[in-house]
Amino acid sequence: MIRATLAGLLLLSALVGPTSTALAQCADPRGNAYCTNNGQVTTQNPTGGQVNTQNPTGGQVTFNPPPSAPVNAPPAQPQPPQSPSTTAPSGPAPAAGNQGFANGALSVDPPAAAAGETVTVTVTGLPAGTGFVVNLGQLKTLTGNDAPAKNMQSADGARLNVGPDGSFTGSFVVPTVPDQVAPQASVCAAVLGRASYCGPFSLSSAGLPPENNATADNIVGHYMCSSMLRVGRGSTFCSGGEAILALNADGTYVWGEEAGSYKFDSDSFVIAFSGGLGDGSILNRRLVASAVVDGQEIRYTYIRMDY
Repeated sequence: MIRATLAGLLLLSALVGPTSTALAQCADPRGNAYCTNNGQVTTQNPTGGQVNTQNPTGGQVTFNPPPSAPVNAPPAQPQPPQSPSTTAPSGPAPAAGNQGFANGALSVDPPAAAAGETVTVTVTGLPAGTGFVVNLGQLKTLTGNDAPAKNMQSADGARLNVGPDGSFTGSFVVPTVPDQVAPQASVCAAVLGRASYCGPFSLSSAGLPPENNATADNIVGHYMCSSMLRVGRGSTFCSGGEAILALNADGTYVWGEEAGSYKFDSDSFVIAFSGGLGDGSILNRRLVASAVVDGQEIRYTYIRMDY
């Protein structure tokens, strides 16, 4: 009896005590003789305590709990090398679409004029030989809507290409705009498909008929063909090979191979020619006259050139 009690106390001490080992019955249902160590199994608990599970045969088995499953993290992806920091260059960046023409600029003098008057346009900073066109652009209606740009004709028929130093200066006629266009606009030099440069400009008489300063004295000079309208067929710009029109101070004129006399009425601004060149009108530096060429009526627009 005493021996059995001591054995029970020893077994209880092994189960709840601080030791890290324990003895348990064999799990073989045929008996302890079929197990090693005479049916005794020793297990190790990593925490020093005992973990008990139920043996299907009624015996007690003590075992180590399995370690926690490792977390399967995705392998680290290789990172691209970091570029060393650089300092941004000083100065404004080239405007979008102006690559290769970042130094271009335009100025217009005077910065305000009426339709039919001339202004001087200066373009600088372009590659040598660059061609361009000049427009009255960035137009808005009085209600704030966009309005289409208007081409500005060269007053002296100059070829619109910058020189070896990348600059150009020439005179241009301010075009007439519809009544609903607001005064504020821009004069722009456009390198077609490559770049555009603009300067602020104000139409001092937008939507109003321009003041006509033509007189019998100041209409004298040489006129170059700017555009022509073939009545019933459409209009086109002059090619540059058309005849020059010369108005002389003595009332005579020369138009290619044709020579004759003319009369100018400073009240109506109508000019009448004695030859094949038909009657026309003059608005400041612009002269419009009609002629019949090879049976086709052509309405010419001529611009007086500067000297």
